[in-house]
Amino acid sequence: MEKDFWEKISDNYDEEIHDVLKSDQKSIVTAHINRIASKQKTVGDIGCAIGKWLPLLSGLFKEVHAIDISQSNIDYAKTNHGHLKNIRFRQMDMTVNPKTKYSFDVIVCVNAILIPDYEKRQVFFKNLNRFLKPKGNLVLVVPAFESYLFSEFIIDRSNRKENIADDEIKGKISKAEHFAFKQGTAKLEQTPTKHYLEEELITTLGDFGFTNINVEKVEYSWDKEVHDLPNKPLGLYPWDWLVTAVKK
Repeated sequence: MEKDFWEKISDNYDEEIHDVLKSDQKSIVTAHINRIASKQKTVGDIGCAIGKWLPLLSGLFKEVHAIDISQSNIDYAKTNHGHLKNIRFRQMDMTVNPKTKYSFDVIVCVNAILIPDYEKRQVFFKNLNRFLKPKGNLVLVVPAFESYLFSEFIIDRSNRKENIADDEIKGKISKAEHFAFKQGTAKLEQTPTKHYLEEELITTLGDFGFTNINVEKVEYSWDKEVHDLPNKPLGLYPWDWLVTAVKK
């Protein structure tokens, strides 16, 4: 998902973008944020979008920095949450090397590192490390590639049980599509979006100087994937990955 996509999305954000805060069935992300929060700490909400997490963060931390690639998202967030006096707003592209140097105690980054371009993602991860103080905490949520594959399996399984014909063309995919899929890029609402393997996250964060890396599922209702899905599996749900880590 590139900058142009985010600049156009703010007015229809609730319809277009999945709400992790609202949909997290066990509130696991909120629990982790509460565990590391302090009124003596600063937090960066990196990829804050229209500011879904800002009221929570404002009440838990001394100072909140709301950072997003989209100026329209920042303007929207400022309009709705600017009354919270401990929030600072800034438009910034984390896929380049920004001139501004932050030093946060905590970074919360929820479904922001979605860009298919490998090199740009590497810069984003590098900047997450740069902006954290030593021993600072990272709370990261990203789409799970395993969940994408599992959801496709469940939908196909349901279609077969209901004798619903699969209208998708079964021909070979192009070399470009095959390469993208191997890199974890799959389309969400026709937009190429990076998804992550659990082991990929552990390896990547380790490469960028993080330790104490823990990966958990943030589970959602099946309505996130498809409405009115028959034959839902009992006790199994689609998920994103929640990663907590500490800067060395």
